[in-house]
Order: sequence, then C-alpha cells, then structure tokens
Amino acid sequence: MRATAVLLLLLFPPLTPALAAVPGADDPARLAYILQEAVDAPDSAAALRHLDLESLVAAAIDEELPRINERVKRGELILSPPLALALAGLNEGSPAMRGMISGFLAAELGKFIAYGIDGGFFAGRPRPDDELALLDGGVFSLLGRISGSRKELSGAETLILEGDSALIRLELSDAATGGRYPLELRLRRADGLWKIIRIENTAALFPPARP
Repeated sequence: MRATAVLLLLLFPPLTPALAAVPGADDPARLAYILQEAVDAPDSAAALRHLDLESLVAAAIDEELPRINERVKRGELILSPPLALALAGLNEGSPAMRGMISGFLAAELGKFIAYGIDGGFFAGRPRPDDELALLDGGVFSLLGRISGSRKELSGAETLILEGDSALIRLELSDAATGGRYPLELRLRRADGLWKIIRIENTAALFPPARP
C-alpha cells in the first residue's frame, strides 16, 4: 500500500509555493510552477496538459512491475479487483493486451489526478465528503482515501536540456509523514508545452522487499 501510494504521489506530485526561485520562462523547471498554479486554482485540465499519461504509465510498468509482483506475492500490497485484473493481464497478456491495459491505466490515472486536484487533496484543502461524492476518482481511488496533508516541492532545477528533451530534479516533501522524496523527471516538449513523460529514479524511491 505504501509503495503504491508513493508511486501515485510521484506520478503527480501536488505542488505548493515552497519552491524558492522561479525559473525563467525558457527553463523546463518552470513546469513545476505551472502545475502549482493548476493545483491551487484548482484546474485539473491545466495540469493534465503537462502530463503524458500514457508514457508515464508505460515507463512505470517497465520499471515497477517486478517490484509490484513481489509485494503482492508477499502480501505487502493489496490491490482492488480492477487493479488485480490489470496486473494479471500485464503479466500474462500479449503485447496487444498489455498495450490495452496500459491505455486503461493511463485513463484511470487521469481520473485520479483530476480527483486529487479538484477534490483539494493535493493542495491540502480537501473538499467536504458530499462534494467529493460527485467526483470520479477511478480505480486508483479505491486504494483508500487520499491524504489531505499538504505536499511541497523544493529545489527545482534543470539538469539536462537537449532540444525538446530535458531532465529536471526536485524534492517532494510530505508534511504529514515527514517524508522527503528526490525526483528526477524526464520531460519532452510538444507543441510548445513541456510534459512529464517518465520518472527516472523510481528504483531509488522504494525500499527493497522484505526477505
């Protein structure tokens, strides 16, 4: 549960004004501030324009599937029935089936992100339950109620910039747990917009499974 929750958090980290210096307009690291404005607005559509969900999910599957399988096997990660079926399909399905499941998970991740933003969770201001009931969080929301504690990013900087490809580094902190998570995010520019396409350091973010 913890590993899955952290992974979802990393796929779309909620942002605050904690970033000290705003990068210039041409700096890819400025994307952090664009997303922050969307979170605080709240405006999930504005945020989703800067996330390549299909690329993020495909990369996460490539990186995390063995670790997810191991944690499920050990009983450390309990999946809802839709996610359990998706995991089985990823493990046993054909390339076409894997592609279909990846597309499904990308769509569901989009719902979860919109739920986190529009529900006020990512900004640390959860809306009342009767208002949340009108929002669709998708299958990822079945993992449990999203933490309403405020999260902060700090130290946004661009490490690599090569044409329409960039690598930026951030640190995500969670006030509720005191956790601090280093992030290295791969970006790609398309139609003038920088989009997050991959978390480069997922392996460093999760402890090894217990023996």
